[in-house]
Parts: sequence; structure tokens; C-alpha cells
Amino acid sequence: MPPQETAFLNDTVLYWEASTAPSRHGTKGRLLHAPVEVAPPHGVRIDDKKVLMRDAQGNNVKCDAQMVAGREFVPQSIVLKMTEGYYMGTGSDSLPLEFFEVVAHDQVYDLKGRASVHLVGLNRYRGNLPEVIP
Repeated sequence: MPPQETAFLNDTVLYWEASTAPSRHGTKGRLLHAPVEVAPPHGVRIDDKKVLMRDAQGNNVKCDAQMVAGREFVPQSIVLKMTEGYYMGTGSDSLPLEFFEVVAHDQVYDLKGRASVHLVGLNRYRGNLPEVIP
């Protein structure tokens, strides 16, 4: 039986991890790695509620949503919340695709320090996707 912290991570997301590598064209800006699917049993759970989290520098950050995950997510990365219909290829869902940007990350351990879960702060992403590294 999985630990309680990671037992209900049933959502699927596509994850574009942020990179610090230089651009192919020599331009400065954010680069993303090719997307990776994060699906159950090592999926995530996204709670669409506004929360206040701390970023890596200790500053308070307002987040549009909070994601509970079984793995680490790098700040400035992009996450696409996928519905089950979109994932299965039926296309019957009427909900629009939601892109989120990772703005905060925190790793929380259980009382005995054995199992951990990652709390990720997300803001809705409305811009164009940056250049993707193949």
C-alpha cells in the first residue's frame, strides 16, 4: 500500500522542464526541455485554489493553484493539466486546456521522515511557449 502522502495522485500532466542551457540562436531567454508525461501511479493532484507559498528565496508568492506531486518540479517550468478525455484521445471534454507555470516548490516529509511529497505552487500561464530543446 502506498504512503498516504502519495496515495491519491491521480491527475495527469505534461511537464516542460525549464533549462539553463544557451539558446540555439544565441538569444537569451527561457528554454524548455521536451515535454514529459507525469501520469498515475506517479501522477499529481492539482487543487484549483489560491494559496500563499514561499519561493526558494523565502518570499511569499500568491499561487493560482497548488499541485501535490511525487517528484520534484523545477521553477519556471510549464505544466499542462490534461483532462481524462484529452488523455484518452476522445476529445469529448469541453474544458479548455490549462497551462500553468511553476513558481514555488517545497518538499514535505511525513512525521517519521520516510515518505515525502512535493508541494508545487502554480500560476496560470497565458503567454506563448518558449523555445523547446529537442
